[in-house]
Amino acid sequence: MSSITPRVPDIDWSRGFDRHWCGGSPAATHWYNAMSLLFPFGERFFRDTALEVAAGLDLSHHPQLQKDLRDFAAQESLHAAQHQHYNEVLARQGYDNVADRSMAWWRDKGERYLSPLTRLAIVCTYEHYTAVLAEHMLSSPRLWMTKSPDMALIWGWHAAEETEHKAVCFDLYTLAGGGWLRRVAAFVAASVGLNLLFFGRQYLYLMRKDRRLRAGQPRAALASSPRAVFGPVGVNFGAILSYMHPSFHPWRRDNRAHMQTWLKANTGRLRIVGKRAVS
Repeated sequence: MSSITPRVPDIDWSRGFDRHWCGGSPAATHWYNAMSLLFPFGERFFRDTALEVAAGLDLSHHPQLQKDLRDFAAQESLHAAQHQHYNEVLARQGYDNVADRSMAWWRDKGERYLSPLTRLAIVCTYEHYTAVLAEHMLSSPRLWMTKSPDMALIWGWHAAEETEHKAVCFDLYTLAGGGWLRRVAAFVAASVGLNLLFFGRQYLYLMRKDRRLRAGQPRAALASSPRAVFGPVGVNFGAILSYMHPSFHPWRRDNRAHMQTWLKANTGRLRIVGKRAVS
């Protein structure tokens, strides 16, 4: 439904960013930082899994999906690259990526024991989470965004492009014969992995490293700020759980208006990759 255009944000990562760039809040800042540390590995996994499934299908009668897959893969590659730059700044600030090794372990197990279609069902779960978070971010601007324009740009850019391609993996999964039961089972497993094994572990590490959480007291990280419970961009649990419905499709929540408003306002700081232009 939405045109997919790979772009690069105009950010000079060599300048770095403030340690508590999100309105001075360590809890909110580290929510975003923890997500960024997951993205390079995750985005490449999403891209590679989708392309693996697509390679086993005859898409000659689905030219739009073929085109969308190419642009999806380009966007995910650019997301991984930009968040790698972001994470290099975090490394200079003294923070490690403590979730990367566990994500690699689970990926290797998945490649060994799960079919490509089941792995794509896991990707669909994560694409759904990012789409819901992107919708809230684009529709609910925060005060810190005016004070941290580069960080507002990286997260707004990512949210807009996640919105553009939010149905690509789902449509590919459906075309490949994926059904409701596999999709829901993958949703439950992937949700546990994301919230406990990957994001939760990374977030608690960042808070502890920043001396905002004493060792052995993980509850303090959640009590330190209400935003740390739901994420500073908010979580629409109704939208997340709508994924469980048998008739679910990502574009049943059509939030292109917010995406287009953001893209129009930030066109001057986005470079189009290739000859396509933002409409």
